[in-house]
Amino acid sequence: MNLPMNVNLSWLTTQPTTVEEYKQAVLERLKRFDYVVTEDNRKEAEQDKKALNEAYNKLHADRMSAYKEFDAVKKEMIATENLIKNKVDDINSQIKELDQHFIDEKQLEIAEYFSSLNFNLVSLDKIFDKKWLNKTCKNWEKQIDEKIKKIEDDLELINNFGISEEEKEEVKSFYLECLNISQARAQFDAQKERREALRKKQEENTRQQEQALQAQQKPIERHSQSHEQNITNIKKQRINVIFEAERDFYDEMNVLIRKYKPLVKIISREDVD
Repeated sequence: MNLPMNVNLSWLTTQPTTVEEYKQAVLERLKRFDYVVTEDNRKEAEQDKKALNEAYNKLHADRMSAYKEFDAVKKEMIATENLIKNKVDDINSQIKELDQHFIDEKQLEIAEYFSSLNFNLVSLDKIFDKKWLNKTCKNWEKQIDEKIKKIEDDLELINNFGISEEEKEEVKSFYLECLNISQARAQFDAQKERREALRKKQEENTRQQEQALQAQQKPIERHSQSHEQNITNIKKQRINVIFEAERDFYDEMNVLIRKYKPLVKIISREDVD
C-alpha cells in the first residue's frame, strides 16, 4: 500500500514510499530514543520528547486528511503513529519519575533541616512552602529561618500586650494556629466578648432566681410575723377562767399548756358529779 502523497517524511532519515516501508523507517528511527532518562541527559530527553510529539502530530494530521482518499492504509498508519506515541509516553514517564525522585529527596532534606532546629512551637507543614521543592529554589534554608524568626518576634510582641498573662497565653494559642497576629487578636477579642456576655447572662439569671425566691418567702414571713404578733398579744393578756369539764378536756388542755407554756395556777380542785 502506497503512502499518501502529503505524508510528511522530514522526520525520517529514509524516504519510504509504502506504508510498510514507512513503519519500518519509524521503528528504525525510534531506536535512537531507547535510553534511560537521567539528570545528565534530562535536557536532551525534553527536546526528544518535543520532536517526537511534533512527528506524531504531523503524521496524525496527514492520516486524517488522507482518510477519504486512502482508507485502506488507515489501520497501518494508526499503528505507526502509536509507535511514536508510545515512545513519547515512555520518555515522559521517566522524566516524571525523575522529577518525583527529586521532590522526595528534597522533602526529606527539608524535614531533616527543620528537625535539626529543634523548633517545636509549630510543625513543618504550618510553614511549608511548595516552591521550596523547585530546582530553582536555592535558599529554602534561609526562608525557613526567617519564618521561625517571625514567629518568635510575633510571640514576643504578644508578650507586650496590655492584658493578663493568662489572656496572653490564649492569644498565643490562637496565633500558633493561624500564624497571623492580627487574626489571633481578633479571635481572642471575639472570644472574650462572648465570655463576658455569658457571664452577664448568668448573673442576670442568678439575680432573677433570687428575686423569685424572695417573692415566694415574703408571704411566709408575713404569715409568720402575724402569727408571732398574735402570740405576743395573747401573752400580754391575763385571763382567769374556771373550767368544769371531763378528764379528756384536761388531757388535751395539758398538751396545749406544754406547747405554749402559759402561766397556770391551780386555785382548787374538786370532783363533781
